[in-house]
Amino acid sequence: MTARSLTGLAFAALLVGAAAETAHATAPGRNGPIAFRRYLGPDRTHGAIFTIAPDGTAERQVTTPPDDLSDDFPDFAPDSSLIAFQRCGDFCHIYTVRPDGSRVREVGNGCAPGQAPPRCADNFYPAISPNGKEIAFARASGRIVDDIIEHVSIYRMRLDGSHLRRVTLPPRRAAEDDQVQWSPDGKRLVFVRHNITAKPANKGAVFVVNADGTGLRRITPWELSAGDGPDWSPDGSRILFRAPETDDFLNSNMYTIRPDGTGLEQLTHVPAETKLYSSSFSPDGTSITFGLTGTDGAADVFRMLTDGTAITPVTRTPQWDSAPDWGGLK
Repeated sequence: MTARSLTGLAFAALLVGAAAETAHATAPGRNGPIAFRRYLGPDRTHGAIFTIAPDGTAERQVTTPPDDLSDDFPDFAPDSSLIAFQRCGDFCHIYTVRPDGSRVREVGNGCAPGQAPPRCADNFYPAISPNGKEIAFARASGRIVDDIIEHVSIYRMRLDGSHLRRVTLPPRRAAEDDQVQWSPDGKRLVFVRHNITAKPANKGAVFVVNADGTGLRRITPWELSAGDGPDWSPDGSRILFRAPETDDFLNSNMYTIRPDGTGLEQLTHVPAETKLYSSSFSPDGTSITFGLTGTDGAADVFRMLTDGTAITPVTRTPQWDSAPDWGGLK
């Protein structure tokens, strides 16, 4: 993972290219639809949020971004009444939408047209809290020196955009924190820290932290280079992630680990030439949805049992579908 070394459209492109296949946490309950991002053109710079039933039926386009913007990283609210997502152009903003496509609303304040950090901040990768009242997200802010922004860190805010609170803040340009998700009880957050100048440089690991910023703990070894949108299991016992988090998505596999850093288990054994993307638990905890090389070499959404068996395609298109999040039924 490279540093967030460019601002504006190039900054957003780094999110799309290097870490844009990430997924989100799953609230416990009955299995409902899967939300995912589909690119709407061959250059994969313009995407929209879709939903689909786990059996591949009832596909629906939820968002229709302007031509110069792209939607990504859908995250279902615990009651599936809302989907949070990021919308990026020159900079990224956080939005919510109803699953039927109505009431698209921006949450919080990002960079207005003509603005750039440090006057404003990029807000991206949203995750709705288990009580449905807050959003945790990644925020890029501060001065830009040598095309690298000072801070990429984890924040929280209420669903109306108020009560902004910082959770993590790595030393400037030493590391970046993103790909955040809540624990099922709402007391902790899991996220990925990517080292830039910190040692070991250019390595990533999964961390957990209390929602108030205390109790920071690394749970995967640096040498594993783990990341790509870790997802907490609905019962809170395991955290799902991809490793190594290679930029080309090759030579990677899916793992789980306990929140205390013990019990590392490899779930998949993907051929080296097959691209594996991020994953999400089902609400009932029996299955996982994920992105994988599919139709015509593009990414499709798949599902499997939590032991890595019964791999089944959910989408079958050449349009590049990934970043799935499995929602529940009310």
